[in-house]
Amino acid sequence: MREEQQLLLGHNDIASFLSDSLKCTRNAATGILLRVPSVRSASAIKLNEMIQFLFAQGFTKDHILEVPRVLGHSVETVEKRISELGSHGFTPNSLFILCYTSNHYNAFLMRIRLDSVEEDV
Repeated sequence: MREEQQLLLGHNDIASFLSDSLKCTRNAATGILLRVPSVRSASAIKLNEMIQFLFAQGFTKDHILEVPRVLGHSVETVEKRISELGSHGFTPNSLFILCYTSNHYNAFLMRIRLDSVEEDV
């Protein structure tokens, strides 16, 4: 809890924290909270970890603002998906693919695998 308090220091609420972390307007941050219920209940620690992870992977604030649903996922899941896709030569240019349901993601991954096998033939 102490780490969360330090992250929120200087921020009145999670919307203010998101606004500062993503360098966006408070209205944009509030919009994220309204559109993505899982983000409303996420801790500042979890949100910060995901934002920093995505930045480290080369994604930008615009990517996150375009697909804020990614903030509701675990870093482990997103990291695993980026790794799986990369191992098949696919680099996502959007976060949308990383937010697919398990069934949709697995079907997408299967198509990529088939495409990479066909290219090897």
